Amino acid sequence: MALTTVSLRLVKTPERWRRTSVLRSIAFALLGISVPLLVGCGPDGAIGDPAQAGAGNGHKNTTISLSPIKLAFSASQGGSNSPGQAVAISNSGTGKLSWSVSTDASWLSFSSTSGTGAGSFAATAIIPGLAAGMYSATISVTATGATNTPQSIPVSLTVSAATFPTTTSTSSISLSPTSLVFSASQGGNNPSEQAIAISNSGTGNLSWSVSTDASWLSVSPTSETAPSSFAATANITGMAAGTYSGTISVTATGATNTPQLIPVSLTVSSSQPTTTSASLTWQSNPDPTVVGFFVHYGTQSPNLSGSCAYNHGTYFPLSSLTASSPTATISNLATGTTFYFAVSAYNGSLESTCSNEVLKAT
Repeated sequence: MALTTVSLRLVKTPERWRRTSVLRSIAFALLGISVPLLVGCGPDGAIGDPAQAGAGNGHKNTTISLSPIKLAFSASQGGSNSPGQAVAISNSGTGKLSWSVSTDASWLSFSSTSGTGAGSFAATAIIPGLAAGMYSATISVTATGATNTPQSIPVSLTVSAATFPTTTSTSSISLSPTSLVFSASQGGNNPSEQAIAISNSGTGNLSWSVSTDASWLSVSPTSETAPSSFAATANITGMAAGTYSGTISVTATGATNTPQLIPVSLTVSSSQPTTTSASLTWQSNPDPTVVGFFVHYGTQSPNLSGSCAYNHGTYFPLSSLTASSPTATISNLATGTTFYFAVSAYNGSLESTCSNEVLKAT
């Protein structure tokens, strides 16, 4: 507001002094009105405090607020992406907040990269193709005009080495019989071969192999899958009279009790004793699971029905017998002795009780 200067010539008369005083009062009153009007003019032309006038100007007092302020991911190599984690964005100041997000890591992705006002975005760690190890990255949140832009969110990722399930075999070698005894006369025939039945008393598959440490002892076949059997043969050609011993080793990869050892003894007498043999015929077992039979014999009877507790036992695979009327021959029985015999059926893992007992006096 402009001030009007009033010039008056003062004459010292009572009337003129009064007029001068009135004009001075008017001038000072006008000055008093103009001062507050000038003081109240802000930069935008508003009346009031200039600081308060600037407070309503756009987003100059916006402030980025984040929750949480850091992220941590973990996953297994070659596995699925870890679950996304949300970050909430809000304005802890005044005005309008327009924000955007970005990252310096190729393995981070976002559900959204910009927004206005309060909102959120989800961060996801992309695992496929990453090697095992520790990774770090930064998420930047920016907002034009915010007092604290940009804001950084540290991100860590742990990728553990891939693990593969391991299988533990519970197979177990089961042998019958567990020892072998051969006898022969010097210069005579080789003793009859003896069969060993191998079964799996555990679970899973049992693939076995056999070997021997004696040159006079051979086995056939040398490998197979249970349930099955192999035959042991003693070759006495060129051997002097005496007692010999050897060991058959049965191994099966992964079996809980591998290897199993079968002791073998061979007696070569200096003169050929008088021996005989016995042939046994029995009624075939109708059970389709039967794979062979054991002929148990000895010079003493167990005197117990169904018992197989004899001194000797010889296994005969079903394939070596006549199915309709199985017949087996036991050789090298000393003469002048009474032998007791009984037969049991074998299904590859279990042996039945023994049949009724028969005897033969040689």
